[in-house]
Amino acid sequence: MALFLASNCHVFRPGALITQMSAVVICCQAHHRYTAEDIVEHERNSMLSSIHLLQPHLLSLLRIVSSLVLFSYGTQKILHFPAAASVPPPGSLSWIAGLIELILGFLVLVGFQTRIAAFVLSGLMAFAYFIGHAGKSFYPAQNGGVAAILFCFVFLYLVAAGAGPLSVDGLMKRNHATA
Repeated sequence: MALFLASNCHVFRPGALITQMSAVVICCQAHHRYTAEDIVEHERNSMLSSIHLLQPHLLSLLRIVSSLVLFSYGTQKILHFPAAASVPPPGSLSWIAGLIELILGFLVLVGFQTRIAAFVLSGLMAFAYFIGHAGKSFYPAQNGGVAAILFCFVFLYLVAAGAGPLSVDGLMKRNHATA
């Protein structure tokens, strides 16, 4: 049985080497006994709390990447960049969708009025799926609607979660809180 001494009863040192699951930790201050399972649980909780600290920034990253991809669809349909084999004629349903992708995709990209823009984009992607893809096949992998479904639910999540700290909305919220 391995024996570890801890100087603080509530904090274990990260990376402590446990060679046997029957190890016991004795806390010098209060003489508590901790099993190896207690140490493993503490390390797992410590790691999860570290990951939890990244959650707001990962939300911002999800918003930025997903809206940048959608924005690129809009630039392709409206600005013809990057060049595409075919572009929709102005005024067509696909062109109007491209205009919405361009404008609202940019708003979500910078994180301005994110919840409203994401709500409209989520609906747009739902319509895109049912109008352009669902009639071809039941399965998204066969009907080409995978991106539309993913965009729909990512933007729906952003409606609930907001823009995250790396956004114009977040900046305005911080400025309003300090004023």
